Amino acid sequence: GVSIWRSYADVKRGIDTLAELPTIRSETILNGTPEDVYRLFMDGSRVHEYNDNCVELHDIEAVNDSTKINWCATGKFGPFKARDFVTLVHFCDNHRGGYASVAANVEHPSLPPANGYVRSQIQLAATFMHPVPGEPNKTRFVQLTQVGELGGVIDSPMAKKISLQLQEKAPIDFCRKFDAALNRPPQPKKAPKKDPPFVGVGNISYEV
Repeated sequence: GVSIWRSYADVKRGIDTLAELPTIRSETILNGTPEDVYRLFMDGSRVHEYNDNCVELHDIEAVNDSTKINWCATGKFGPFKARDFVTLVHFCDNHRGGYASVAANVEHPSLPPANGYVRSQIQLAATFMHPVPGEPNKTRFVQLTQVGELGGVIDSPMAKKISLQLQEKAPIDFCRKFDAALNRPPQPKKAPKKDPPFVGVGNISYEV
């Protein structure tokens, strides 16, 4: 099972400060070693196997050996247009058998809002992969997510309510599909209908 918590404590500025938007925390036990979980989580070519909200994901720029900038996009959802995000991601080995990835919104001078998308923000997306004592082939998987401005009509009160409901449901689907992906060969991905808007930008080459 997946446990879900919701908190309005501002995890970026301090727990004594209330945030306008909630942070969603989820936790589950995955059937794989922390190393295997980390390897799959960092493999952008397989994100389509477990994250229905991420239709496209591409690394744009390597800042250093443990930090990168990526671009991702959702598909259209009902009346809502596709959203795109530019995110700074830091990842590391905690040297105690576990791993972590922490991401936040960033503005990139070569990646302005693109045609066909509404630029949105991820205020915080932190993922922790801990070993489970006595069970080397399992991982305690913890995620913290705070979505920022989504732009357009989705920032209306009713749309925000729908968005919050989706954020609370998404970790359950994510963890179930991620666990399944851990224990099977990579699945083929459909070729994109068009090139992403950033081809030629950054220091990481784009491949279909």
